[in-house]
Amino acid sequence: MRRRHRAEAIIVENVPAFTRWRLYGLWCEMIRELGYDIDERIVTASKHGVAQRRTRLFLIATRRGVTVRPLRVQEQEPAFEPLLETNVPDHLWVPVAAATPGVQARIAKGRANHGRRFLTQHVTGHPGVPLHEPIRTITTAHSHWNLVDGDYYRALTSRELARGMGFRDTYTWDEDLSIGDVTRGIGNAVCPPVATGSCPPSPRASTRPWPPEHRHTRQVEVLARSTAGGTMSPRQREAPAAAR
Repeated sequence: MRRRHRAEAIIVENVPAFTRWRLYGLWCEMIRELGYDIDERIVTASKHGVAQRRTRLFLIATRRGVTVRPLRVQEQEPAFEPLLETNVPDHLWVPVAAATPGVQARIAKGRANHGRRFLTQHVTGHPGVPLHEPIRTITTAHSHWNLVDGDYYRALTSRELARGMGFRDTYTWDEDLSIGDVTRGIGNAVCPPVATGSCPPSPRASTRPWPPEHRHTRQVEVLARSTAGGTMSPRQREAPAAAR
């Protein structure tokens, strides 16, 4: 029974600080004793086609003989600006003059560095991010990232955050979820392009039958994880036409 359920590959994604866990070495040794080789990679998403500088540890454990392909590195980082929505309702824009003194000070600092249009994060003293660069790490906090445009600013939309993680616009979530739940799900996810590039090629895995009722959710179940506590709905999915 144990032999039947031994996976050809196991991929663990976490923050790089995971390697400082006091039991990390023992944990890796236990995986090796189960018959796996371990490939440890520190990956920054913006070097792999994602408009976000998100650095994560990918630990790939493979059975003997399973090949792990190298990740394709792109020297040119994608800009975040093309991911911005163009028809955002006016009521979502807030006058900078109406913001708290702390927010106004942060926006003033961003303006000095990047002009009148840039990204800013709800962190004291944040210097801002120019739109021709990738966004920095997308977190689970709602309204953590904002777009400043002249005398107004607004929080990035859920769709903009999803695009910043590398999800296509065909990726959807239940309309009854709160913005906070959606943001937590997006911020806890694994960037699909990076996850896809990290997966070892496996002829058996690619030809294994997939239940018809779950076929359209396959990519999302593999590439994006739910938040702790199950706040993301299991109906979250990528449209069937895009998943085929």
